[in-house]
Amino acid sequence: MAYTSIGYVVAGLAVQVLIAKILRLCWIVLWRPYAMMKSFEKQGIRGPSYSILHGTLPEMKSLLKAANETVLDTSCNDIAPSVQPHYCRWSAEYGEVFLFWRGVQPAIRIADPKLAKQILSDKSGAYAQPQFDHRLLSFAGNGVGQLNGPDWVRHRSILTPAFTKDKLKLMAKRMAACTMDMADDWKRRARAADHHQCEVPKQDKTVTV
Repeated sequence: MAYTSIGYVVAGLAVQVLIAKILRLCWIVLWRPYAMMKSFEKQGIRGPSYSILHGTLPEMKSLLKAANETVLDTSCNDIAPSVQPHYCRWSAEYGEVFLFWRGVQPAIRIADPKLAKQILSDKSGAYAQPQFDHRLLSFAGNGVGQLNGPDWVRHRSILTPAFTKDKLKLMAKRMAACTMDMADDWKRRARAADHHQCEVPKQDKTVTV
């Protein structure tokens, strides 16, 4: 009899845990996205429709696939529609600020320069930097754009005095010269019979340093 009672208790606890897990899953997958979309709509921020579990990834993938099948005009420097067709489409449809979803993870895309400046200069810690893929970090480095909290404050305090408008004007010619030298080096490699590829991240780090 005692063993039967214990079995009932264990089964009851298991059912409660299962129900709690299901409710949490429903909250993450269904209720939270719906509530967030309604909240942002009241603030005038809309975005592409949310798909359960997948978010806006299916539409993003279809737009990227269509862009990859389009041949880019070599005389055109406007590569954004080919590289980020989803952002171009959504910006044109929903404005400079819109909500989209990476699976069940919400994200806000901001193309308004004034609002972007306000967010980037904010020191309250309310705007956390997103977590970048390790491959992107190997390209861009673990700098101000990837840090949060005290590390961000420390890096920004070090960099801000060096990047005032007047100092940037003094460095502009040198930066342009370094960039042109790198571009000329790429052209020479492209013409050479034994060089057809270039490690862009490595070259980018070199010219940045």
